Amino acid sequence: MAVRLGFRNVHFSPRGGGLGWAMPLGVGIGLATGKPAVCFVGDGGSLFSIHALWTAAKYAIPSIFVCFVNNEYRLLKDLWCNAMGTTIETTRFVGMDFTDPDVDLQRIAAGFGARTETIESLHAVDDVLSRALAHPGPSFLIIDREP
Repeated sequence: MAVRLGFRNVHFSPRGGGLGWAMPLGVGIGLATGKPAVCFVGDGGSLFSIHALWTAAKYAIPSIFVCFVNNEYRLLKDLWCNAMGTTIETTRFVGMDFTDPDVDLQRIAAGFGARTETIESLHAVDDVLSRALAHPGPSFLIIDREP
């Protein structure tokens, strides 16, 4: 369930409560308002519904996706460790890391028709967002980060 914050037109979901619906929600808000919606998502969470980019591209729906990439399903790892009383360091995870082969979200997003760009530094954010806001369809912005 989305929780309204003290700002107009801001939607928020608790961590782990929105796997799979964050990206379609961003597309839906852009479709409903005609204004760019900004969606923050991790690489793991994006894989639940990255195909929402195609809809945004097909219908030129203004939407911006900021994707934090740590090359793993970190939230699922955290939830597992919490439930089992273990730690990331002591648990062997199967199928939770996006390696061998590497998942290339930039190419995947571009394949669904999104404009892609990597945010390299804090100083680049204004320029990157300006380009994303000027684009008539979806922009998929990548921030590489450590877990």
